[in-house]
Amino acid sequence: MKGLWSLLLGVVLVSSAPMAYAKQMAVMAPLVVGDPHDLTTAASREAWSQFRDDLRAAKARGFDSVSVDVWWGLVESRASGNFDWTYYDKMASVLREEGLDWIAILSTHACGGNVGDNCNIPLPEWVWRKAENLSYVSESGANSRDVVAHFADDVVMDDYKLFWGAFKNRYLNVVAPVDAKGRVLELHLSLGASGELHYPAYHAHDAGHPEAAYPERGLFQGLGPRANDEFRAQLKTNYGNSIDALNTAWGRHLRSFDEVSIETEVVGLSDKLKAKAYARPGALRDLLSWYNDSLVNHMERMVRGAVQTFGTQKVIAVKVPGIHWNASRSAELMNGLLDPREEAVTWNSVERGLGYAKIFAELQSLQREIPGLKLRAYITAAATADAQVPFSRAETLVRAFAHLSGQSGVSLGIENALAGDVYSENSLRILEGHLGASRAESVTLLRLEDVLRSPLMTDARCHRLLMKLAEP
Repeated sequence: MKGLWSLLLGVVLVSSAPMAYAKQMAVMAPLVVGDPHDLTTAASREAWSQFRDDLRAAKARGFDSVSVDVWWGLVESRASGNFDWTYYDKMASVLREEGLDWIAILSTHACGGNVGDNCNIPLPEWVWRKAENLSYVSESGANSRDVVAHFADDVVMDDYKLFWGAFKNRYLNVVAPVDAKGRVLELHLSLGASGELHYPAYHAHDAGHPEAAYPERGLFQGLGPRANDEFRAQLKTNYGNSIDALNTAWGRHLRSFDEVSIETEVVGLSDKLKAKAYARPGALRDLLSWYNDSLVNHMERMVRGAVQTFGTQKVIAVKVPGIHWNASRSAELMNGLLDPREEAVTWNSVERGLGYAKIFAELQSLQREIPGLKLRAYITAAATADAQVPFSRAETLVRAFAHLSGQSGVSLGIENALAGDVYSENSLRILEGHLGASRAESVTLLRLEDVLRSPLMTDARCHRLLMKLAEP
């Protein structure tokens, strides 16, 4: 993130000419088809037959690609470097035969226990034995096993690269005609729980906590020794390694940086958030600024690792969750998406990116630094309305992302948040509006079975979506 903060002083990105991207309309595949561990059972054969029928129907309606989770916990579950690609060999074969390309979600997160999950694929068990303190720890003391905490990504980065490299060797290094279908068009990096760039503030490990449920603020997830070490290191940098300077800023009497404890700072967090203590200099502002910095730094490391593995021949995508339902924006703060130092942390700053300028600035910086790199940022709120009751600013958020995309030259992709959106006329009209305003170069609808079974997703409706996407 060299020079990033100076880039953001004006809170407006430098305009950049957009790169050329092929526009695509994708549908998201089921989390798994049949039994991924046994393709020969009667149930698996029936599921794959239905999947083929659905792919043909989707293609007939204008979809050209399929978004597919490539589960780390499925292909490398037995031991590091011991891969079983049987399931994905089948997937690649079926997509090629049905004439559809695929968008590969390199899913280094778990499936099971969270919204929309209907399968159980944990991370490889051997991962958790590599070192201590690899999981996110919430303010309630619960540990998340959804994903390795990014504070520990140095422990598993080589494992990610091994997984990515094995995928590349199996599916990207295949010689095929230029116009062949079944190609991998795009590589989605899994940057957090559910594969999205955020902390697991609403995930199953905190189930039952009143503030961990929608539409509450979510729980802070940055506890534990690795997080404390990282936070203290940033404070030393910010305060010139002077504990006196820190004490002056915080109004404390600490004897050393070793006495700084995140666990202490999150005591009474709900009241501090309600009082907007993060809006003025002090401990909470420093904590939440680090919380966001840490996440964006992780995104940078993952993109660089992916480029080292894949080069720049494929679009590399990141996904940002649409967390738009809290007027105070505390939900976004708890997910690490906003830096409270930015004046644009208000719902009235669409032209300055609503506080998301730092994410786009980092992607822009990477794209400028690495010749040929093509990045795409997805936002998952493309079919949700702005509303007062319950509060929502989803449409406003997508407009802000489109604005940042246009300024930075980082391509924009959009998704609907929930399968139920394709059964709602209002949701589909919102989606059409975003596409009609030329706000995206890629749209993904979830999931395949719902897209095909919704009475609203007629051939004519799908054609209209495709035409709006294709407009310059």
